[in-house]
Amino acid sequence: MPRYLSPDWIEALDASLASSGFAPGVRLVIQHVVDDDTAYYVAIEDERASVRAGRAEEPTVTFTQDRATAAEIAQGRVSAQQAFMSGRLGVRGDLATLAGSQEVMDELDRAFRSVREHTEF
Repeated sequence: MPRYLSPDWIEALDASLASSGFAPGVRLVIQHVVDDDTAYYVAIEDERASVRAGRAEEPTVTFTQDRATAAEIAQGRVSAQQAFMSGRLGVRGDLATLAGSQEVMDELDRAFRSVREHTEF
């Protein structure tokens, strides 16, 4: 069982995308920064997706949050929208592209579901 935000967890997220399909022409890089010292990103391009540790060179959008908020969102105990509205989640970047990417976000959620169910928080 991978520990949340560990290298094994990031590797499990990446592996979960192997059977996912994304629409042609989609380019989206979603950066997550937790407590300013932990970062990973999801990159989608050319119908393929990957998850990598670290900071992306040119993220489309960046989410920043503390570890407690990140864990609550990952566990589904609070939505990203709720965390944003309460000031616990920072968002910057191309929000129009993010808003128009609901199908992509739904596919990521589907792909990551099994990892979330087996993650040690």
